[in-house]
Amino acid sequence: MTFYWLDQNLWGKGRQPAQWEAKLIDEALHSLEGLTRSNEDQLLQLRSSLTEQFLQHVRESSLKNCFSRLHKAIKIHFSPESGRLTQANSVSHPTKNEPVHIALLLVDTPQEIKDKNNALHGEALEYKHSNVAYIDNPDAIIDKGRELLELAITSHRQGDFCNYRDLGASLCLLAGLRPIEALRDAVLEPKSKFTVVMVQGQAKTRGEERTYEMPTLIEADKVLEGYSILREIFDASDLNDNEIQSYKNGVRDHVIMHFKDLVPTLQRLNGEKQVNTQRLRAVYDAIATFYYCPAKVKDFVFVKAINGHKPQKGRSDAAMHYLDYQIADHIIAQYNGKRQGVKLREPGVKVLDQFQDKVEPIRVPKDDKTVQMRVYEGDRTRLQQFSETLNAPNQKDTFSQVLKLAEVALRLAQQLDVEPLDDVENLEATISQRLQDHQESSPAASDDQQSQPEETTETVSVDAITQLTAAITRLTDHLEQPAPAAKTSPPQPATAPPFPSSTQREPKQRSSEASEAYVNRAIDAIMDFNNDPNRQEQDKQDKWFIGVSPLKKITKRNQALIERVLNEREADLNQHHAQHQLTPKHNSKGRFAPKIEEVIQLES
Repeated sequence: MTFYWLDQNLWGKGRQPAQWEAKLIDEALHSLEGLTRSNEDQLLQLRSSLTEQFLQHVRESSLKNCFSRLHKAIKIHFSPESGRLTQANSVSHPTKNEPVHIALLLVDTPQEIKDKNNALHGEALEYKHSNVAYIDNPDAIIDKGRELLELAITSHRQGDFCNYRDLGASLCLLAGLRPIEALRDAVLEPKSKFTVVMVQGQAKTRGEERTYEMPTLIEADKVLEGYSILREIFDASDLNDNEIQSYKNGVRDHVIMHFKDLVPTLQRLNGEKQVNTQRLRAVYDAIATFYYCPAKVKDFVFVKAINGHKPQKGRSDAAMHYLDYQIADHIIAQYNGKRQGVKLREPGVKVLDQFQDKVEPIRVPKDDKTVQMRVYEGDRTRLQQFSETLNAPNQKDTFSQVLKLAEVALRLAQQLDVEPLDDVENLEATISQRLQDHQESSPAASDDQQSQPEETTETVSVDAITQLTAAITRLTDHLEQPAPAAKTSPPQPATAPPFPSSTQREPKQRSSEASEAYVNRAIDAIMDFNNDPNRQEQDKQDKWFIGVSPLKKITKRNQALIERVLNEREADLNQHHAQHQLTPKHNSKGRFAPKIEEVIQLES
């Protein structure tokens, strides 16, 4: 049975009532046609009857939604254009100052049920505000989202089946989209390497279109490619809210399936709540704030901005339900206590346009000219400590000496074949380990050797590296100490034997060749695993497709290097994959299966 007022041109894209509910609403519309303002008793009797019938299908906490849909139908049926709205059955709306049917004010959720629901809501909200969950491994969550997205992209490129549910789940995490936005409504455009713009389609705006910039947790071009593929394989443009509900449920089910073991449960008044699409948006908010929020911007202000909330004075709590998750303390400790904006200094990462004025510009010398750069408050304090430690008389000398120290550290890493160089957090530990290994493997020089004149070589002596490492370590230890209350005489910078000039060495080339060889070893190891004669054809699901994601997990090398090696061995890999009939989907083996880094292990 269909009702004229449910026509999409009249009802719009909002969720339509269920069939039983639509029948009750239509009967109520016919009952209202003969009633006027003088029939208040009959209107209240209709409210009681509808309340009793609605509660046979829904809980008291959901009753207001039934009355909201009834009110929408009343506005359509008794619109000024319909001719059914008269002076006798209308009143002036208390806030909109326009004529509406009297039933909109009298036929509503009973006040006692409203009061009960408000009390329960307040109690649950108070409990919620004092119970948050902590994200212990944000990288693992993002890696799962990336894996789902890249698997779908690869499958689509190869003409294989591409699951819209996995694409939707990945976009909910990586771009913070609601399922309805990912599947049908959102229109996204590129902005920067790690941001996109929501041009239109934001949900819950009550018809008000907004355009806003939002960060992505991985490269924006990959997110946009996945978004475009989803639009191509799943056309939901003609589906109304009721028709698309089952597809939204499919995305929700895959969010639970892929992320329930990675995202912690939330403690609520009515028990623990596992991850769902709404809570995955809260995870997105927590990680996006940790990655991209400037230090001077409050977290809830940033969260409201990236969710497209319209700024409202006195409504600072509007985004509180998006702050259900926090980054765990041990993760924050890895970034020297920084809780926000830890990736803002990485290449390609920019501050959202609306917060550009929240970072402090300083003038940095470049040759004889100056350029504008932005330095955060915490980094400015570190630069001042550098200035005192290095006895630099001015800002120009401070920057110059800091850059020289950085170059020395990188050259040291290159001399020791440390890869990858962009893993700054572990660089010092890796250098120390390589140095120790180098010293243990170097034979002691004999008296005759020590008496011989030293030959010119292209490598640095162990003593030189030892002294340089000690100097850098002393400097790092000093900078990590709290600034003294009173200025004292700064220690003199330690000196070390000079390094050979860059024209005398080729360390970067040697390091790159070693890394490429390591990746090739990983590829060969996976091939050997797949080719094992003890692994029968029916065990194909245990084999591995060789791509970027599994190689990153095994080798810990950067993606550009891995992609270069894969391109060089493309023919070999295509033949191998064809022989075993492997596609990227073979790498999705379920949460109980061993991970590839557990199956394939290489010695560095």
